[in-house]
Amino acid sequence: MSSLVSRIHAYQKNKNLYSSLSDKIRHLTPPINTKLTGYMLFLKQNKLDVKVAAERWSQLDAESKHRYIQQASTLPPINSRGTINKHDYKLIRSMQFELLDEFHQKHPLKHPPTRLRPNVYPRHQRSPPTPWQLFISEFKPVQSNHPTTTQQSFSNHLKQASHRWKHLSNDMKSRYLSKANLNKSRHVIEESKKGENFTP
Repeated sequence: MSSLVSRIHAYQKNKNLYSSLSDKIRHLTPPINTKLTGYMLFLKQNKLDVKVAAERWSQLDAESKHRYIQQASTLPPINSRGTINKHDYKLIRSMQFELLDEFHQKHPLKHPPTRLRPNVYPRHQRSPPTPWQLFISEFKPVQSNHPTTTQQSFSNHLKQASHRWKHLSNDMKSRYLSKANLNKSRHVIEESKKGENFTP
């Protein structure tokens, strides 16, 4: 992480250091911190194509799979961020904001890349959650034993959650509605304290 901080300092002294926005994002923002799973370790060690790996993984016996899972749990996350002191954290965050603004100016209709998105907006700038968002954040989907990509897991989570939400009783739905209203009230109070013109 110290190398990232030194790259940011160098860029602040010389803004022409990187020619393109993608280079800036790659060199001046922290990598995504991804937890290493047994399947990912198997994929990495055997240097296999994703389709071939999924087939080979399904053919492994439970003991072999467990060995990979155990080994993965002892290793640090992929692209581990390590520890960051408060000063460096603020520097990295301000760089993310700067690049996010630049991205929005160049591509107003595009979704920003993940490296610019994680928790980038301060809490008081976020919209209060809807009842559905509160429900989905608490919903625990049925776990599958089949190796799935992050996208597949997310898609399955949404499918299961929406099915459960449809069959939820009105009492349960009203509980989430009141929770959302409470969040909204807090949001209104926070904004009014700042003396801004705010319409909930």
